[in-house]
This record gives sequence, C-alpha cells and structure tokens, in this order.
Amino acid sequence: QVILAEYRRRLYEVLGEELDAVMLYGSQAAEDDVLCILKRPFDLGEMIRRTSKDHAQISLAHDVVLSRVFVTREDYETKRMPFLMNVRREAIPNGHEGIRQRRFDEVVFATNLVNN
Repeated sequence: QVILAEYRRRLYEVLGEELDAVMLYGSQAAEDDVLCILKRPFDLGEMIRRTSKDHAQISLAHDVVLSRVFVTREDYETKRMPFLMNVRREAIPNGHEGIRQRRFDEVVFATNLVNN
C-alpha cells in the first residue's frame, strides 16, 4: 500500500486533472500491477514519457518492477478487450464513482487525492 500511495501521489503531481483513478489489478493485486485511468484520450508514448522518471524512481526506491497500464475511463468501461473485461469482472459498482473491487486492494479517485 505504501508503494501505491506514493505512486498515485506522484502521478497526480505529473498528470493533475487528467488522472481519474489509480488501482491495483489482478487476482492477487500484486503491489506492482497498477492501472491508471485517465479522463480523456491520450498519446501513450507521451504518457510514458511524462511518467517514466517517477515510475523508475519509485521502482528503484522500493526494489520492485512496477507494471503500469494506462486507459481512458471510457475504454475501461466499454472496451471488449480480454484484459479490460477481466478487470471489470473483478470490479463491482459503488455509487456514482463507478468502480469498487472485490479482489483489488485499492481504488483511488483523483478527486480524493488532495485529501489523502
């Protein structure tokens, strides 16, 4: 949880309002598998470039290899890709925020980041 907290804080510092949510994914929700949900379409190369420095620093500081995936909110909710279908199958809706999970460790909405 320490790694995710630092990762989401630093992502928010870099991406600001573009960031919608950050979550761990996978059946075991290993702390190194991170899904970054963005509000609007983005250029993947640019997103990797903008976040790579913080990504590498956190990985090195905690001796982990972080796996990150970027996706838009719309794609997360609607695309019929096997990966996203599996992630959605694990998630359950929670009020107006939309995402909550059974086996995921944590979902953090960017609007809540300033309070954490």
